[in-house]
Amino acid sequence: MPPRTVNTQASDHDLLIRIDTKVDVLQTTVQETRTALSARIDRLAQEKAGYSDLDPLRKTIDLMQSDLAKKTDKDDVNNIAEKLDSTRRLVFIGYGILAAIQFIAQYALAKFLN
Repeated sequence: MPPRTVNTQASDHDLLIRIDTKVDVLQTTVQETRTALSARIDRLAQEKAGYSDLDPLRKTIDLMQSDLAKKTDKDDVNNIAEKLDSTRRLVFIGYGILAAIQFIAQYALAKFLN
């Protein structure tokens, strides 16, 4: 290795001072960013709703959904009952028509044979 000159040592010293200055600026910037970020997080935590704030709303929504499900179940049962009533009514009408046809057929057959 060649021997160092005085001029090289001075330039190394100047380089170290510049690097130290830049590192100090970088540390200051990181600290300011960390402080600003922490303040923003605190502000957002105060502005936003938490679980305890949303519990009454969640309970209300659950109650409304259960009421809606019960109403839907009742509506389904009512619709099925109406369909059964309609079907029963048609069956009885059919029995009536068959009974009338049978009565008329017996009467006509009796008239025809006599």
